[in-house]
Amino acid sequence: MGSTGDCCTSGKINEHFISSHYDLSTDSINLLEKEGYAIHGDDSEYRSLIEFVESKNLSTPANYEYVKERIDIDNFINYQLAQIYYYNGDWPGNNIKFWKKSSGGKWRWILYDTDFGYGLYGSSNYRHNTLAFATEPNGPTWPNPAWSTLLLRKLLANKEFKNAFVNRFADNLNTILKPDYVEDFLGKMELKYTYEMPSHFDRWSQNMSVWNSHINIMKNFGRNRPHYIQTQLMDRFSIESIKQVDLNISETGAGKIKVNSITPWQYPWTGEYFYEIPIELTAKPEPGYRFVRWEGSSTSTSATISMDMTSDVQLTAIFEVSEPDYRSVIIMRSVTPPAQTPVRVTGLRFITKEILPKTFLIGE
Repeated sequence: MGSTGDCCTSGKINEHFISSHYDLSTDSINLLEKEGYAIHGDDSEYRSLIEFVESKNLSTPANYEYVKERIDIDNFINYQLAQIYYYNGDWPGNNIKFWKKSSGGKWRWILYDTDFGYGLYGSSNYRHNTLAFATEPNGPTWPNPAWSTLLLRKLLANKEFKNAFVNRFADNLNTILKPDYVEDFLGKMELKYTYEMPSHFDRWSQNMSVWNSHINIMKNFGRNRPHYIQTQLMDRFSIESIKQVDLNISETGAGKIKVNSITPWQYPWTGEYFYEIPIELTAKPEPGYRFVRWEGSSTSTSATISMDMTSDVQLTAIFEVSEPDYRSVIIMRSVTPPAQTPVRVTGLRFITKEILPKTFLIGE
């Protein structure tokens, strides 16, 4: 409940929230907060993990593997990336909840309460070095004490994790964090609520100029934040420069190219990645096509390749029509069952969809 009387309705993040989202019994959930205090279930596994992290060098592959077996690394990277991008100033020493299944599973972090972010308390907060803030070893009791930055600090000592962390930032800066994408999204949200705002402000003695000012602060944050994120990543990891990646496909609709964690849907496509942080590319043919080879910076015939990013990259994925295997495929434009005899069809392919593992009786 806000001070103006606004009622903000959202799901409470507890064991029932997790149970409803993951179809788990509440008895099988360990939910922790802050330093590792149990809200529900048991905290002993996490405390053992933290003791290991504190005492071990995670640049050693075996030690990193131990941590990977216990933490959902993809989730942890995405969580840290979001908080750092937003510059959530009420974090990392606050508003932290994470969970795992009590038997098996890995620790996962839950993103919530990010309203300190995106320039709420400073119109030039897009400049803030939140990466340094989130890895500070000697922070104050609030907002970034040493315990709250421990995991990220220690994991970044590992080259595999560091490369994954930097590349995930690059993937997102090339897609959902691009200024044009962010501004378009904010514009849609603005349009969604703008007709309700006059009544809202009339009730609470405010005015539209305040709201418009905050919208502009958010748009300005979205426009400027990527440049500072790139610069801060380069400073933190001594990265020399940014390299350009230009991708294309040989025929429209023949396939796509996955880059690390993203798959652009429109070609030609251009992205920016970091010098000497290798990227992985995978050619993914659409049904009816097969991958043949790469052209440009690589001529490999392997669908998945790695580029070391010591220079700009230009690649075209060459696809060609594949011959269908008529021994296992029946193509039917129409079906007229003979009299009342049902026709049994196992597996249907609809345009680009995968074969469905079902049996259909046509005419029954």
